[in-house]
Amino acid sequence: MSDTKSLFINTEEVFPVLNNPPIVEAVIDWQSKATRSINPDKLKEELIEQLPNYRFVQAQHEYQFQLDPIINPVETPNVADQSGWSSFRLDDTSKKRVVQFTLDGVAFSNVDGYESWTNFHQEALKLWSIFQGITEASMIHRIGVRFINKILLNKGESASTYLANIPHNNLELPLTRNSFFYQDTYCTDDYAYEINLVRTISPKKSEQGFLIIDIDVFMLEVSDLDLSVLVKHLNEMRWLKNKIFFKSITEQAIQKFGG
Repeated sequence: MSDTKSLFINTEEVFPVLNNPPIVEAVIDWQSKATRSINPDKLKEELIEQLPNYRFVQAQHEYQFQLDPIINPVETPNVADQSGWSSFRLDDTSKKRVVQFTLDGVAFSNVDGYESWTNFHQEALKLWSIFQGITEASMIHRIGVRFINKILLNKGESASTYLANIPHNNLELPLTRNSFFYQDTYCTDDYAYEINLVRTISPKKSEQGFLIIDIDVFMLEVSDLDLSVLVKHLNEMRWLKNKIFFKSITEQAIQKFGG
């Protein structure tokens, strides 16, 4: 059952601007099947040509082993070893932007120094267009916006310093909780989005620990691939991500991050 009667997504809403956001990785991923045969060598050439600001890092392969059943106990079983290309990984010269192309989609990550949503999602859309042009994908099975935040905890600070709501220790025993892992999953009744929210705190080593706030907003089975529709979905998922993030943290956290 929904916690609210209705949800209205307002992508024009202005959120606090954080001069030092705790974002350690931002990801936009598209999952979609190729509808034509892809030659890995040809794909590599096309990616290098179409992405001059990126450098090829590595190809990854997947391996499959098949063990034939033994009919005669004295025979040695036949083991078939099949390997094939699974993905290409590229990054830019700063190593802050990472792209992974597979036959099942493309993922774009900003792993350090996140600058702005405008630059971030426009680059992701460009990468999707390249993937779609090469693979002739006609359906998106999943599109997601994920932001992972890492907050260092100094001496005297706890999860409640930064989290507006934390899971309570209900054991009613004289125990000190060193860490927790708390996950919520949500769906939107008025929209087709789903959300995974993870909040976890690591055990402190010496005087310092850290808190993770991981927000993944996604949508399944998108058949309308018009660019304006995809932009709308991305902006709405970003609004949900922002709304959840700022509902999850305290005013002290906003001030710490330069809001």
